Amino acid sequence: MIRVGTCHDHDPNASEPQLFKYLVTEECNETWGEGISIYHNRVAKHPLPIDFFPNAAQHFFEDGLIRSVTPEIFPYSSFTALINVKGDK
Repeated sequence: MIRVGTCHDHDPNASEPQLFKYLVTEECNETWGEGISIYHNRVAKHPLPIDFFPNAAQHFFEDGLIRSVTPEIFPYSSFTALINVKGDK
């Protein structure tokens, strides 16, 4: 299996996401929270703690702007290709 996709580029001058590709093995650490975005309600009666969903992107509305905090690895999209090789070649 090979996972291919795009993820957030933390370079403030980036205009496009980063590409990634890796072989899926038992050592891979793909979390369920990858790619989840949490939009915090600034007037919530019971605000959600920022660490409630680990590995999720956190978005806040502050001073008329949206401020985002994204984890080191934050996929925008990806797919996993299953390759089945038959025979000796």
